[in-house]
Amino acid sequence: MTLFEFNDYIEEYLQLKAYPQDPSQNGIQVQNSKPKEKAIQKIAYAVDACQASIEKAIEIGADILFVHHGLFWGKEAVLKGLHYNRIASLIENDLALYAVHIPLDAHPEVGHNASIVKHLGLSNIEGFGSWRSMDIGFKGSFPKAKNIDEVSALLFKGSEKALQTMPFGKTNISSVGVISGGAGGDVWQAVEQNLDLYITGEISHDLYHFVKENNISVIAGGHYHTETFGLKNLLQKIEKDLHITGVFLDIPTNM
Repeated sequence: MTLFEFNDYIEEYLQLKAYPQDPSQNGIQVQNSKPKEKAIQKIAYAVDACQASIEKAIEIGADILFVHHGLFWGKEAVLKGLHYNRIASLIENDLALYAVHIPLDAHPEVGHNASIVKHLGLSNIEGFGSWRSMDIGFKGSFPKAKNIDEVSALLFKGSEKALQTMPFGKTNISSVGVISGGAGGDVWQAVEQNLDLYITGEISHDLYHFVKENNISVIAGGHYHTETFGLKNLLQKIEKDLHITGVFLDIPTNM
């Protein structure tokens, strides 16, 4: 499979053109030298396109670096400084860069939010939460109510922990809404739907009292951590469907 053929697969499977309000440049951001000829044998997956992920992808011999946060947002950036260094590293090593932002948040099978609600073992799953008129989140309910510590234990392993926890709602949590990443400002949608718990990546100081006074609990699991779920599931999907080896590059920001 070539880069252009891979692009056709991703465009259809993740429905890249279904999110016109996404400011990201979804798809191929930097192509390789022979996008119609060179066979793709290994893909590196990372949350962020940065010098560290580029260098690790080169080190393992990847043909594509597939990221959630790419290098181009809304418009082209001039090629100088760090931006030049990153692009130069990609081109000099014939490493393609592929980015998918909102379509990977929202996908109902392998998207970050769908992956999190399934990982938690929620039932009665349905769409929840929109951004710029695009439906991106999911919600569901626990078959048996859990407290906030039990939910956190499902989300994290080992020494990992939430960026912030606001246990201001019910002790016994049944209903949960999930929007990954920097969606703290969308907590109002969980309040509006009378959910017990809202899970996102990060939440700002100015929302503290809004959350407390609305008697809802929030887990801010970290922008990075909540946006690893979909990438890992997409890796498995592509390995199964396309038989292309995938490697997840874990480069946490603790944010």
